Parts: sequence; structure tokens; C-alpha cells
Amino acid sequence: TLTVGYYNLQANSLPGIRLWLDGNNLDADTTADISHNGEPLADGMAIVQWNDGSGNTNHTGQATASNRPTHVAGGLNNKGVVNFTASQTMDIAADSTIRTIAAVIKQASTQNAVAKPFGGNQNLTNSAQNFALGGTDSGISTTSYHVVVWQFTSGAYSIHIDGKNKGSSSSSLTPAAFDKVGNDFAGSLAE
Repeated sequence: TLTVGYYNLQANSLPGIRLWLDGNNLDADTTADISHNGEPLADGMAIVQWNDGSGNTNHTGQATASNRPTHVAGGLNNKGVVNFTASQTMDIAADSTIRTIAAVIKQASTQNAVAKPFGGNQNLTNSAQNFALGGTDSGISTTSYHVVVWQFTSGAYSIHIDGKNKGSSSSSLTPAAFDKVGNDFAGSLAE
């Protein structure tokens, strides 16, 4: 039995990473946050910018105050998360080269609509409140935190949850550029 108590990812831990957002480290420096946008960080504080820790400086942002997500300091295992309503989103530079998205994510129990949390044209949740990829239903509820990995290439789609393959597809749909964080998703993103 191998037990890992703590592992600290670094920008170079995953070669080729295009974007890395951490709800416990909004400014993407080497420490957990105590302030945001010049103010002491507090639960419910609106997030103006969520910095990219991958080294690619693809920071997310939201200029419109009413569209900004909020921060919860101890949202998951005493670490920060970012909460979204379905009308709150952050913009990122559109990236059509992204072919894998990994997220620690939980959908609000009040949202049963199909959602595209990262923009683009890929449905990543379904109306049954399960994680999905297009028409592939993982059978795993979105209303608890899970580590979800979606992989997309024309003709080969797959979804893995908590390290287990939960479905694949041979769809010929070409993934559109991912350009949002939040988008039409209501819930929490930890990373």
C-alpha cells in the first residue's frame, strides 16, 4: 500500500501544460493567498483575475463586477476554491491546442443543465448531473468533488474520473478553442 500525504505540483511537473489555475493560490506565486487585488482575501470576495501558474501567463480575468466568481477560503480540505454561478465567468485567451483538461471540480446541486465550464463546444456535464463528454455519460455525480480528466481529439474522446476510465467515444467533432473558465457552469473549481 502506498499512501501519498502531500504532493506539491510545480509548473514543470507536467510537460506541455498550457494553463494551471489553483483556487488556493490565485496569484500563482509560491504561497497560499492572503490577499487578492490589493485587499485581504475573504470568503465571498469577487475574483478579478486568476493567474496562470503554468508559466504561460494565460491569466483569466473578468472586467464586469457582476460576472466575477467568488472565493471560498476553506472550500476543499481547508484549501481555497473559486465558486461560479451560471452567469459568472472568466475569460482566457482562446486556445485551440488544448486536448486534455484536468480539473478538481464540483457542480452546484441546483444546476441540472448541460454545462461547458471551459467554453468551447464540449459538453462536460449533463442534465442528469453527471460528468460527461458530449454524449458519453460517466455515471459519476457532479455534486461531489472529483478529479476529472477530459481528453479530446477528433475521433478519440475519453473521460477519466478519480483515475478510472469512465467512457470513450469515436466522435468526429473537432474540439473548438477553449476560451472560458466558468462559462455556463455553476459550482466550484479547486484546481
